[in-house]
Amino acid sequence: MTILLRDDFRGDRRTGRALGPARGDDPARDGRDVEGVISVDSGALRIAPPLHAGWGRTCLSYGPFPNEPGLAFSVLLLNGHNTSQSEVMADTLRSRLQRWAHGSGAAPVGRRLRHWLASGRVRRTVRQVRWWKIISAGSTRVNLMDENLAVGLYPAPAGDPVREGAGFVMHADGPRNGELWTGADGCWAPAVLSVQNVPVCYVAVVRANDVLLGAASLPGAHGLGALPAFRPLALVPRPGAARLHAGLQQAVLGQIGFRADTRVHGVRVASLPELGMQAAGALVADRGLSGTELSGRQAPVGGAWIRETGLWRLATPAAAGLLRVRLAPAELAADGVTLAWRTVGGDARWELRLTAGGARLVIVERGARRELATAIWATAPDDVQVLDDGREVSVLAAGGLVFGQRFPAALPVLDAAAPGLGLVLEGTKAPRGLLALEAYPRELPLPAELVAGQPWNPAAGETVAADPLAGIEGDLAGRTLPVGGRTWSRLRGQGVLAGGGAGSAAVQWRASPAAPLPDRTIYAIDWDDPGYAELEVTLTPPGTARGQREHGTAGFCLWQDEDHCLLINTWLDDCYGGASLSSFFTIAGFEDLYDAIWTNVGERITWGRPLRMKLVSDGLRYTVSLDGEPVLHRSLSDVYPGCRPLRITRVGLLGNWEWGADTGSRFADFRAAARPAGGLGGPGATRG
Repeated sequence: MTILLRDDFRGDRRTGRALGPARGDDPARDGRDVEGVISVDSGALRIAPPLHAGWGRTCLSYGPFPNEPGLAFSVLLLNGHNTSQSEVMADTLRSRLQRWAHGSGAAPVGRRLRHWLASGRVRRTVRQVRWWKIISAGSTRVNLMDENLAVGLYPAPAGDPVREGAGFVMHADGPRNGELWTGADGCWAPAVLSVQNVPVCYVAVVRANDVLLGAASLPGAHGLGALPAFRPLALVPRPGAARLHAGLQQAVLGQIGFRADTRVHGVRVASLPELGMQAAGALVADRGLSGTELSGRQAPVGGAWIRETGLWRLATPAAAGLLRVRLAPAELAADGVTLAWRTVGGDARWELRLTAGGARLVIVERGARRELATAIWATAPDDVQVLDDGREVSVLAAGGLVFGQRFPAALPVLDAAAPGLGLVLEGTKAPRGLLALEAYPRELPLPAELVAGQPWNPAAGETVAADPLAGIEGDLAGRTLPVGGRTWSRLRGQGVLAGGGAGSAAVQWRASPAAPLPDRTIYAIDWDDPGYAELEVTLTPPGTARGQREHGTAGFCLWQDEDHCLLINTWLDDCYGGASLSSFFTIAGFEDLYDAIWTNVGERITWGRPLRMKLVSDGLRYTVSLDGEPVLHRSLSDVYPGCRPLRITRVGLLGNWEWGADTGSRFADFRAAARPAGGLGGPGATRG
């Protein structure tokens, strides 16, 4: 085991000067920075939004390294916005500047402009205006793109990552945020849908005949492993070049004129020969199966084939998360190959039947068969892979979803964690045309040589204030919390947060579609720990369905003073086919709407459905979770270089303005916790 390269970005470098020869503890960095948008500060590389979209312009690269089995690459980064797109704004430049000057309306325009001039962000805004001019309504100068980030192993340091090499591409997917593609040499498959705006560790390992790709993030992040483990996502062809560059490219950053910087926290390249072996990390693997006798056969990985009713099975010690079937389509018999997984005895399992003409997906429950989907091939593939993370199942081949959709994995009777993998057949010989079968667990440990840092993720805090917010009569202001003895007060705004009296299960913004909240309104309690706050509440957006003109913009506030605060809120409106979780910043008295950081959450937020919302912050970094899933993670210094942490003096509930005001969101079961007994420890407390 040998570490070939380590980059932790220890030395600050000015914009446009991040690439170049080794300096101090920093290794040499290759690549391209056409617009001078790459810099290093606060222990991370920063990529600011380029004015012009395209591959080969903003590239960070290392190497080249020999293309040998065991070559492994990992990078921990926070993409500025996973749904970044290059597109033409609906606004003219004039209307955009008017909205920028007016902001949310929380402060007079004159005061805002004075604070802006004193904020040190004038040059930042001037560059933003240059971007707006390029993409303003009616522009013909925009290179339209929906792919924004590429990470992987490539034959050149600044080539076209969509056409060559092996790795990942982040594709903007609108209401569902980012769609993570995996692939090689121009053939891409959608591995994970709805990747949220949280740090991701990307991993690529060259093996004897392929490249294993995987990814990880915070515990509970959708579709990804939990660091320090990673989720295997694909096995793709090994590039043919004799030497490979490890790196990443940013083609687009931001969306509809909103800016967000990407932060790269660590890079590792290592030689790990044990990971370069064919089927390294597999639960089971067998090759050369076509027409072979299974009775008494021992698989190289996984042991003996076991006979059950209508099924030949290999025992797996854990549930399979990535399954791969290699085929010789021209040799397939009429009945093809039927793969089975999550096998529970002989009466429950998933089945995927593959023939020369098409595919069929079936579940077996208590012995009864139920067909979920069918597909017809134009050309039969020779490599089919199944992803099953316990929550959804995807079947991938030839760069796409075989059935055009993903399937909920938590079906009745079938155990999402059931081990077992096999072939459905009546005889004792493996089907003709079946070349190989492999299965990998849902998570693999990340070798220490590839740990490029861990996101900030403190242990749970200790409750110091709580309020069920139930059975309250009238305005919440003046109420003493049952736990902690603090008092609610209206901190800002003219809106009213009130309960409906005995029997009411929540408090609600007194608002409606006809009379939304009059302005940004905050109810808060005093807070004793300026360096940590952990807030939770059950939030129910207004209305019951689309089309009722309801608008949800409710959430949390972390408050230092009139000139410094962090606002977190939901965003739900008829005008968009999804929902968002947004964050806004007032720093040194100035709030720039177009510095807002948000994530598109699809149907995680919807009309009338309660959700559990959680915010954890140390005044600088913050993570927001919905129903236990982290969806938004950021540091104030990611947005504003050198930004100091907030000194949290009050925490509370928010009704915000975000292109409209709240029309009646409800809150219940509020909880506030202080820092954990051991401080702000936990994995990665010093990183991102």
